[in-house]
Amino acid sequence: MKKIALLAAVLILAAGTLCAIDPRLSAMGGIGIAVRGADMQSYHNPAAVFFDDNRMTFSFHVDVEDTLGEGPIPYVPSSAIDINFIADMLTLGIEVDCFALPRTDNSNVNLFQETILSFNFSAGIGSFSAGIGIRGGSVQQRLDVKMDSVWDFPVQAYLSPFDRVVNSEYIQVSAGLMAVAGEFSMGILMSDILERTDSGTRFNFRTLFSHTGFGIYYSRSQYSSRGIMNNFIYSIGVDLDSAFTDDRVLNAGAELQFRMVRDSSISARAGYSAPLSYFGNGTITAGLGVMFRRIELALNADFPKDENPRAKVMLTVLF
Repeated sequence: MKKIALLAAVLILAAGTLCAIDPRLSAMGGIGIAVRGADMQSYHNPAAVFFDDNRMTFSFHVDVEDTLGEGPIPYVPSSAIDINFIADMLTLGIEVDCFALPRTDNSNVNLFQETILSFNFSAGIGSFSAGIGIRGGSVQQRLDVKMDSVWDFPVQAYLSPFDRVVNSEYIQVSAGLMAVAGEFSMGILMSDILERTDSGTRFNFRTLFSHTGFGIYYSRSQYSSRGIMNNFIYSIGVDLDSAFTDDRVLNAGAELQFRMVRDSSISARAGYSAPLSYFGNGTITAGLGVMFRRIELALNADFPKDENPRAKVMLTVLF
């Protein structure tokens, strides 16, 4: 039972990371190591904060996910609520992620809730920046939870008490570098520098570079009122995660955005993520986003090969 609980905790940590991602990047294959730009809700690479155009911004983000076609809704639901404060060179955030694992009879689930505090700080000069990110929190669990209707998940996940804390001591550190040349940006990210153990984390030189990734990103971000074609903004990016291990993962994605006015837009996004060892068995991602002033609604979907797709609804409000 302990091993099952720890395995489930790892799954919720991974799922929580995906939940908290920026809606754009979630539909773009999970890229982010070299991505920069205003109004982002998360930062893969903490060095990107230096290039963000935001000044003193609050971000409130909610997303809900579920697996389609496998069983009655909700089958494998998950959700995330996070609030970020974005300033000149730093972000502060708090996230609450919930994730359900179905039991063998599919009528009940094992439910997990993760609470995370995060801090990113960056500094730079000109076209170069460096950043450090720190995340930590705890995971709670409840076993054999009844899940008969859609309403059961939010009630059980956010309003009912949890049975026990799985890991209340973990903390994780990431460090990154970024460089900008015109509309291109390049990034290096060393994530998960500390080694996870059953009871916490510790520094280990073996893990310092084991999760190092590289990324490159291009964004045509000019805006002009002269001609409708100048209202189209497009971007494309590629990441290579865990580059120095046998578990290398390639993420690639693109976005086409049409700005109706300066504060409103419609976006179409797509991407692909797969381990290099079996590149044909990856996950296709796609999504649509509508931004009206400071509110964005995103509808995303993941299509893993030979598995049921997952649908996501994401709402973001910027203050």
